[in-house]
Amino acid sequence: MYGRWDKFDFGEVKNYLREKTAISVLLFELKDAGWIEIKLESKDTRKRIYKLKNFEKAISR
Repeated sequence: MYGRWDKFDFGEVKNYLREKTAISVLLFELKDAGWIEIKLESKDTRKRIYKLKNFEKAISR
């Protein structure tokens, strides 16, 4: 559905945006708005995996 960005982690977002400033805030605002889900990585629970929600599911909030 979303191709490459269906699931991603903080490092991938940082590399894509080429800066670290406010990325955490942006990701949590997207979560609060219902656009992404955040899950802990099974091998290292300090890391989070971000997943885009289905478009229809996200806008139905």
